[in-house]
Amino acid sequence: MSTCEKCGREHRFPVCEFCAREVVWDNHPLEMHLQGHFTPRMFRELNLYSTKAIKDKAGMIADNMLSTVGSGVYIWYSQPRSGKTILAMFIYVEMMKRAYIHNTSRNFIFTSMADLLDKESKHRDWILASPIEIASQIPLLVLDDFGVEKGIFNPANYEKIYKLINTRYEYLRPTIFTSNVSVEGLSEMMDDARIPSRIGRMCSQIIKYHYNNE
Repeated sequence: MSTCEKCGREHRFPVCEFCAREVVWDNHPLEMHLQGHFTPRMFRELNLYSTKAIKDKAGMIADNMLSTVGSGVYIWYSQPRSGKTILAMFIYVEMMKRAYIHNTSRNFIFTSMADLLDKESKHRDWILASPIEIASQIPLLVLDDFGVEKGIFNPANYEKIYKLINTRYEYLRPTIFTSNVSVEGLSEMMDDARIPSRIGRMCSQIIKYHYNNE
């Protein structure tokens, strides 16, 4: 084993494989690395809102997530268009980059609870895992606009959402949430504390975020 003079990591090959993969990542467009993860609109917004400040913030949040196994993030602000989703996207990109550099699984998902439940309702293959089962197992999940969708916490959905959150909580799988309500507000919305209490414990970083406050 040798120690890379540039990044300080120990590597097994004549050149540092970590730095080599970082160069590959940096020299290719994000659309290539994240194909199938983001929509064209999301890629456009990544380019539009790309600044050193938001990249640095995403990097610090990713550092904190990786410092503790299973550490998640809850990003909220009471008004729409505060930049919550944009920040979550940049964290997602940073986590993807680090997984690429370390050659670990990049089987991540960025979705909303409404989309996930819609796919679950259409799932008819009893051999393959359902969308919620897959989302329960993956290394990183982003649930955008959590709790915003009208009627999302009806009795038919509630146990499915609970199962998803509880599985990720029990098995220390990091989850990133964005929402228009605080974790405490979720308890009032659901009239039940089981899901919010788990979110509060699994998210070591609860961030009230508006881009104007940067």
